[in-house]
Amino acid sequence: MAHDVFISYSHEDHTVANAAVAALESHGIRCFIAPRDILAGSDWGEAIIDAIEEARAMVLILSSHSNESDQIKREVERTVHQGIAVLPFRIEDIVPSKTLEYFISTQHWLDAMTPPLEDHLAHLADTLTVLLAKKGGKEAPLHIGGEKPGPAPKERQPEVRSPEDQPRVITVSIPPGKFSRILLFSLIGFLALVVLAGGIWWRWSQTKYTGMDFQKLNARVVGIKFFAQGQTPLPVNERVYREGFAPSPNSYIYWELGLAYPLTSEPVTFTIESTWYGPKGNIINIFFTKHTIKPGWDNSQHSDGIEVNSLKEPGTYRVMLKIAGNEVASGSFQLEEAEGDFQKLNAHVVSLKFYPSEGNTVLPQNERVYGERFSLSRTKYIYWELKLEYPATSGIVTFNIESTWYGPKGNVINTSFTKHAIQAGWDSSWHTIGFNAGKWEPGTYRVVLKINHQEVASGSFQIGESIMPLALRK
Repeated sequence: MAHDVFISYSHEDHTVANAAVAALESHGIRCFIAPRDILAGSDWGEAIIDAIEEARAMVLILSSHSNESDQIKREVERTVHQGIAVLPFRIEDIVPSKTLEYFISTQHWLDAMTPPLEDHLAHLADTLTVLLAKKGGKEAPLHIGGEKPGPAPKERQPEVRSPEDQPRVITVSIPPGKFSRILLFSLIGFLALVVLAGGIWWRWSQTKYTGMDFQKLNARVVGIKFFAQGQTPLPVNERVYREGFAPSPNSYIYWELGLAYPLTSEPVTFTIESTWYGPKGNIINIFFTKHTIKPGWDNSQHSDGIEVNSLKEPGTYRVMLKIAGNEVASGSFQLEEAEGDFQKLNAHVVSLKFYPSEGNTVLPQNERVYGERFSLSRTKYIYWELKLEYPATSGIVTFNIESTWYGPKGNVINTSFTKHAIQAGWDSSWHTIGFNAGKWEPGTYRVVLKINHQEVASGSFQIGESIMPLALRK
């Protein structure tokens, strides 16, 4: 088993969650915590489900943040569904939401609302040690350090029986034909066990083998760079690297570490520890992410990011990367202060276009297929794209776009407010947001865009039963 306990927490409570992991693992209780234990490039949802199913207990860091998190609710639901114990560790004086209460109302709680936190973490470790030891048929957690061994078991004395108590030997006579059938069935059963055992060993060997050790890779650092994107990073060939970024909401700033090494013949897995420092030199976050180098590679790029919303102030931020406890690279970037007013930008609208997408992910611009008519059976998300042009800017400009979507009957079906940013030195930009109606109705839809309560653009598109997209790739 790879771990004993699954740690369920909200991103805002990462400090307490990481402290809990450190305390539990110092007691020999193996933990799974995302994103540290999710292999880079793997499917996030699948990794979470697998980790829950393999755990023997869940620790829920219960706070106002986790109370409102849909992701936490899904994790707790799956854990209870698997019959795995949930141990709430409450760090704020809050009442669980109705959804969480449904699943954890009968569970034993641990409160950790009064300092020092270390005392509560020690109690958590002791509670889990007892809980895991009681799990029938499963190993107790490993214990590290100063526990006294228990008393040695008493030596078992040989049992002496009287002749009357000796077991009787019973002889059974089996006809030759029946003996042959029994022998045949026994042989088939033995072969089936051999095949099953071989399959289990093969599966174990595939999941446990991690290949070459990173230290033996003789890797050198090519460089560390930074880029901005949404929650999912772009492919390497589509990234735009910068040293300064606007405080654009709902976006992430990523570091990218380039490595070069001799051609590999074995897979290599390793963990990168990234420490993020704020403008005042304070640590604002520490992440542990797993990465893989595949056989036949001689170079690779590895990345991980942080949400811009968690960076509270403009200034210079620094990221330090460690592998196996050794610093391998560090770099810095500038988070600019938003300045400038949209009215002073003298921007004019070049175009408003529409394009479809399969999911809630903005497509790269070279993959967008613009159109005015879309198929009812194939349409999921429709995005608008607004292009603006303006004199080259000397500072960063941030603004809100209000987008109102009207249905075929003229009724408002959606209104959203999204923040956008224009970087210093730009003279044009594209801004885009999508919408999924769930079930589109045939007819004509209209979108109206406003900036500072002033309408700047509007456009329409059609969705129909037998309409083929009339689109032109730009």
